[in-house]
Amino acid sequence: MELKHLIIGLAIAFLSYIFVESRRPKAGVQEPPALRTRIPFIGHIIGIAIHGLRYFGKACEGSDEPIVTIDFLVSKVYLVNKSSAVAQVQRNAKVITFDPFLDSAAERMVNVSKRGLKLLTGKENGGGDLNRKIVKAMHPALLGPGLDVANRNMVNNLSKSVDELASFSGKSFDLYAWAKHAITIASTDAVWGPKNPIKDPENEAAFWDFDSHLRLLVFNIFPSIIARKAYLGREKVVSAFVRYYNEGGQHEASELAQARWRVQHEGGAATEDIARMETATVLGVVSNTTPSSFWMLYDVYSRPALLSQLRDEVREHALKKNESGEMTIDLAAMRDNCPNLLATFQEVLRTHSNSAPTRFVTDDVVLNEKFLLKKGRVLLMPGMNMNYEPSIWGDDSQKFDPTRFKKETLKQRPTSFMSFGASPSLCPGRHFASGEILGMAAMMILRYDITPASGKWTMPKFWKGAIAASMPFPAEPFNVTITPRVEFANTTWSYTSTDGKGKFPLITG
Repeated sequence: MELKHLIIGLAIAFLSYIFVESRRPKAGVQEPPALRTRIPFIGHIIGIAIHGLRYFGKACEGSDEPIVTIDFLVSKVYLVNKSSAVAQVQRNAKVITFDPFLDSAAERMVNVSKRGLKLLTGKENGGGDLNRKIVKAMHPALLGPGLDVANRNMVNNLSKSVDELASFSGKSFDLYAWAKHAITIASTDAVWGPKNPIKDPENEAAFWDFDSHLRLLVFNIFPSIIARKAYLGREKVVSAFVRYYNEGGQHEASELAQARWRVQHEGGAATEDIARMETATVLGVVSNTTPSSFWMLYDVYSRPALLSQLRDEVREHALKKNESGEMTIDLAAMRDNCPNLLATFQEVLRTHSNSAPTRFVTDDVVLNEKFLLKKGRVLLMPGMNMNYEPSIWGDDSQKFDPTRFKKETLKQRPTSFMSFGASPSLCPGRHFASGEILGMAAMMILRYDITPASGKWTMPKFWKGAIAASMPFPAEPFNVTITPRVEFANTTWSYTSTDGKGKFPLITG
């Protein structure tokens, strides 16, 4: 053997050794400590069955570790328990990533075909990378110039439902059911346009069957039997979207819907697979917005002093009266000039959210030279942990207090607030959803008084079968009575959203 070949061989061996050693866990490095349960082996499984998504936050109560491990027998899951660890996860976004869950959702939630899944998968795995292209195509409509247009369409749709409430005067009705319907139609009409398939009452009901019973469907084990209600609901909505595309409904839709159709169609996706992906998008558009709207109304109306403060703010900064006496609420003015309303909204999200941003560990990685995260594991960042962390939000973090979000005093970082996810995979529709929820709140508080039918604002029981929604919603009717306010008796109303920055000054950006 020639000397130069020996030297090259030794050099390669040395570099290989250095590479392997650099990836080998250091002494004392191990997986995050395991959380124990009172019931061995199956305690965590029982906890999920009883509490749903809230269990991930509850499981960490009392632990001071920044990251912990839950053993579900067949797999282990890492839970981030402190906001300080969120930044460490973000710094390793290339190997602790959300991308695989886009593919998993397409398969398990909406049953995209094998060919369709191949197109959606990232290039690094031999796919067509459509999922990433879809997300990129959505940004101008949700975070750019298309946002003002979407907000105008949404607020005009929403105003119809708010106007109709005047006919409910003195009658008892389910506040959550009303908010759910109002938000669903306003949102989906704004996105999918005049031929919106969700506008059909049967399709709307089918979608909520799908959403509310999704937990069993994602196991993908004999779904038509094990998760029949969710399965039948999903398939009905998929069929409705297929008809929608065949009739050209997408060409009259929003910039968002047109962009999603164009990218998938040009990428070679079949119409049925596009319809299935759009059924998943309905989840993103309304699943969290509807319960958030309910909690916004609940938390404001149940606090008379806060209600009075917000009415004064909206009246002064976002309400205009024209020569004919018509009252106009300007959504853009409300966004830019009503900081207390925005602070209240963010406090509603902080105190109620079950959000648990999810990531997949694609390669072994060590965080903070201490915690080994193994390839193939799932990592969750339960919002309850960070949103209530006393070291960040104070010893009274369990208390509802909108002043935490006052601009002049806010010191918290985005990693302390998980309600819209965690960068770099924040909810792309957060500004559209914020406009819708705050628009509804502004309309309602100026125009109506609301009183619980029971005479008392009591916390409702939660539905635990949904997993798409990170905000809990009532498991039973929450009946109220409504009365038009004397201040604006015999007043006609209109709503607008003048072009502006589009985005809300949320803590997450």
